[in-house]
Amino acid sequence: MESARKISRALKEKNKNIDYRKLNRDRNLTVPYEKIIFLIEEWAKNPLESQQNFANRHGIPRSKFKDWLRLYKPEYIGLTKKFHQKIFDEIINKENKRPKDIIEEYSKKSGLSYEKSKGIYYKLINKK
Repeated sequence: MESARKISRALKEKNKNIDYRKLNRDRNLTVPYEKIIFLIEEWAKNPLESQQNFANRHGIPRSKFKDWLRLYKPEYIGLTKKFHQKIFDEIINKENKRPKDIIEEYSKKSGLSYEKSKGIYYKLINKK
Protein backbone atom coordinates (compact mmCIF):
# COMPACT_ATOMS: atom_id res chain seq x y z
CA MET A 1 0.00 0.00 0.00
CA GLU A 2 2.84 2.37 0.85
CA SER A 3 4.56 1.71 -2.48
CA ALA A 4 1.33 2.57 -4.34
CA ARG A 5 1.23 5.95 -2.56
CA LYS A 6 4.86 6.61 -3.45
CA ILE A 7 4.23 5.80 -7.10
CA SER A 8 1.13 7.99 -7.11
CA ARG A 9 3.05 10.93 -5.62
CA ALA A 10 5.90 10.47 -8.08
CA LEU A 11 3.53 10.46 -11.04
CA LYS A 12 1.74 13.57 -9.79
CA GLU A 13 5.05 15.40 -9.59
CA LYS A 14 6.09 14.14 -13.01
CA ASN A 15 2.80 15.25 -14.62
CA LYS A 16 3.17 18.78 -13.22
CA ASN A 17 6.22 19.16 -15.46
CA ILE A 18 5.00 20.76 -18.72
CA ASP A 19 7.94 19.45 -20.76
CA TYR A 20 7.21 15.90 -19.62
CA ARG A 21 3.52 16.26 -20.53
CA LYS A 22 4.43 17.54 -24.01
CA LEU A 23 6.89 14.70 -24.51
CA ASN A 24 4.28 12.17 -23.41
CA ARG A 25 1.62 13.75 -25.64
CA ASP A 26 3.86 13.80 -28.72
CA ARG A 27 5.34 10.34 -28.27
CA ASN A 28 2.82 8.45 -30.41
CA LEU A 29 1.85 11.19 -32.85
CA THR A 30 2.27 10.29 -36.50
CA VAL A 31 1.70 13.93 -37.48
CA PRO A 32 3.69 16.74 -35.82
CA TYR A 33 1.78 18.63 -33.12
CA GLU A 34 2.22 21.97 -34.92
CA LYS A 35 0.57 20.55 -38.05
CA ILE A 36 -2.34 19.21 -36.00
CA ILE A 37 -2.96 22.64 -34.50
CA PHE A 38 -2.61 24.24 -37.93
CA LEU A 39 -5.22 21.85 -39.38
CA ILE A 40 -7.64 22.47 -36.52
CA GLU A 41 -7.26 26.25 -36.88
CA GLU A 42 -7.72 25.93 -40.64
CA TRP A 43 -10.99 24.03 -40.16
CA ALA A 44 -12.19 26.55 -37.55
CA LYS A 45 -12.01 29.34 -40.14
CA ASN A 46 -14.93 27.70 -41.95
CA PRO A 47 -16.80 25.45 -39.51
CA LEU A 48 -19.63 24.99 -42.01
CA GLU A 49 -17.38 22.59 -43.92
CA SER A 50 -18.03 19.15 -42.54
CA GLN A 51 -15.25 17.51 -40.58
CA GLN A 52 -15.52 14.56 -42.96
CA ASN A 53 -14.87 16.68 -46.05
CA PHE A 54 -12.06 18.57 -44.36
CA ALA A 55 -10.37 15.38 -43.18
CA ASN A 56 -10.71 13.77 -46.62
CA ARG A 57 -9.21 16.82 -48.29
CA HIS A 58 -6.16 16.58 -46.03
CA GLY A 59 -5.85 12.79 -46.20
CA ILE A 60 -6.62 12.00 -42.57
CA PRO A 61 -9.42 9.89 -41.07
CA ARG A 62 -12.34 11.85 -39.63
CA SER A 63 -12.13 9.94 -36.36
CA LYS A 64 -8.50 10.99 -35.93
CA PHE A 65 -9.39 14.63 -36.70
CA LYS A 66 -12.23 14.47 -34.20
CA ASP A 67 -9.87 13.04 -31.55
CA TRP A 68 -7.36 15.83 -32.21
CA LEU A 69 -10.14 18.38 -31.82
CA ARG A 70 -11.25 16.86 -28.53
CA LEU A 71 -7.69 16.59 -27.16
CA TYR A 72 -6.01 19.77 -28.35
CA LYS A 73 -8.80 22.33 -28.93
CA PRO A 74 -11.85 21.30 -26.90
CA GLU A 75 -13.17 24.87 -27.11
CA TYR A 76 -13.94 24.17 -30.79
CA ILE A 77 -16.28 21.28 -30.03
CA GLY A 78 -19.76 22.37 -31.08
CA LEU A 79 -18.39 25.24 -33.19
CA THR A 80 -20.44 24.17 -36.20
CA LYS A 81 -23.68 24.16 -34.21
CA LYS A 82 -22.91 27.59 -32.78
CA PHE A 83 -22.22 28.88 -36.26
CA HIS A 84 -25.52 27.47 -37.58
CA GLN A 85 -27.37 29.04 -34.67
CA LYS A 86 -25.73 32.42 -35.23
CA ILE A 87 -26.72 32.53 -38.91
CA PHE A 88 -30.29 31.45 -38.18
CA ASP A 89 -30.60 34.03 -35.39
CA GLU A 90 -29.51 36.76 -37.80
CA ILE A 91 -32.09 35.65 -40.38
CA ILE A 92 -34.95 35.15 -37.93
CA ASN A 93 -34.35 38.45 -36.10
CA LYS A 94 -34.71 40.52 -39.28
CA GLU A 95 -38.46 39.99 -39.57
CA ASN A 96 -41.07 37.32 -39.24
CA LYS A 97 -40.69 35.07 -42.23
CA ARG A 98 -42.11 31.78 -43.38
CA PRO A 99 -39.95 28.73 -42.63
CA LYS A 100 -39.40 28.22 -46.38
CA ASP A 101 -37.97 31.75 -46.74
CA ILE A 102 -35.72 31.28 -43.70
CA ILE A 103 -34.41 27.97 -45.06
CA GLU A 104 -33.76 29.45 -48.52
CA GLU A 105 -31.89 32.44 -47.07
CA TYR A 106 -29.84 30.18 -44.81
CA SER A 107 -29.02 27.97 -47.78
CA LYS A 108 -27.70 31.01 -49.68
CA LYS A 109 -25.66 32.32 -46.74
CA SER A 110 -24.12 29.00 -45.79
CA GLY A 111 -23.65 27.49 -49.23
CA LEU A 112 -25.42 24.31 -48.13
CA SER A 113 -28.16 22.62 -50.11
CA TYR A 114 -31.79 23.43 -49.42
CA GLU A 115 -32.40 19.94 -47.97
CA LYS A 116 -29.40 20.15 -45.64
CA SER A 117 -30.49 23.64 -44.54
CA LYS A 118 -34.01 22.37 -43.93
CA GLY A 119 -32.71 19.59 -41.68
CA ILE A 120 -30.60 22.04 -39.68
CA TYR A 121 -33.54 24.45 -39.40
CA TYR A 122 -35.82 21.80 -37.91
CA LYS A 123 -33.10 20.59 -35.53
CA LEU A 124 -32.65 24.12 -34.22
CA ILE A 125 -36.39 24.84 -34.00
CA ASN A 126 -37.09 21.60 -32.10
CA LYS A 127 -34.22 22.31 -29.70
CA LYS A 128 -35.88 25.49 -28.41
